[in-house]
Amino acid sequence: KIHDEQGLSKLHGVVNVEQPNCNLYSFTGSLLVSPESQTYSLGPSQLLLRDSQLCHTEFIHGLVVYTGFESKVMLNYSRSVHKQSRVDHMINKCLKWVLFGLLLWCCVCSSGMLFWATDSTDLPKSFGQSWYLQDDRSPPLNSIVGFFTFVILFNNLIPISLYVSVELVKAVQGVFIESDLKMYHAPKDGPARARTTSLNEELGQVECVFSDKTGTLTCNVMKFYKFSAAGVSYGQGTEEIGRMSGNQPANAEEDRMSEASETESSSKTEAVKF
Repeated sequence: KIHDEQGLSKLHGVVNVEQPNCNLYSFTGSLLVSPESQTYSLGPSQLLLRDSQLCHTEFIHGLVVYTGFESKVMLNYSRSVHKQSRVDHMINKCLKWVLFGLLLWCCVCSSGMLFWATDSTDLPKSFGQSWYLQDDRSPPLNSIVGFFTFVILFNNLIPISLYVSVELVKAVQGVFIESDLKMYHAPKDGPARARTTSLNEELGQVECVFSDKTGTLTCNVMKFYKFSAAGVSYGQGTEEIGRMSGNQPANAEEDRMSEASETESSSKTEAVKF
């Protein structure tokens, strides 16, 4: 047994652990103490994960088994996924095809330029006197330069303004969402808030809503029911449903009492009439 730090400094042994993995709830290892040659098994209860906080403990002595990116927490780390609406996904997909068609058309035009420059039979006789067609570069080099020239000429095929138009439409949709009276919350006297407008069109495509945490889509309301202090009980101790179910026999009894009183009063009235 170790009672102080000096005894801990004299401790020698070997710790055998499993290979780094991303399972947070399993751990297998063994501790071999060299002087006594005694082996102790290690499990999840002896493992402290990264960023763990100890409660009701002043200090501990431990041994690091996983470091850096080999720790279980880092192995479970994943980059945040960029959320993209279906409209943006469709626009990007169409833009890829437009860009592919643009590059293909530029390749065809530059190839035609190369064939035109190398075929001397198709050149006019006044080609040498045409100063605006005169070029000392070789036809292949002219074809490469012509490819980028055609890219500049045909750049209008790429709808750059489409993204700007879509963002403006989403911004206007956010204004309509915040001014919609059907989404106005009367208890808090506040309208709906469009914190982000990048997924507006996804709202109309929601079919099922799942929630696994209280407070996400539900309201957290704490109510006082009952407690006991020094032998004295305070509070009703039942919910509204319990009170309603508990009042049914009482209400039935009250109804019977009221019927009896009405009968008695009616008989008295009849006696007075006679």
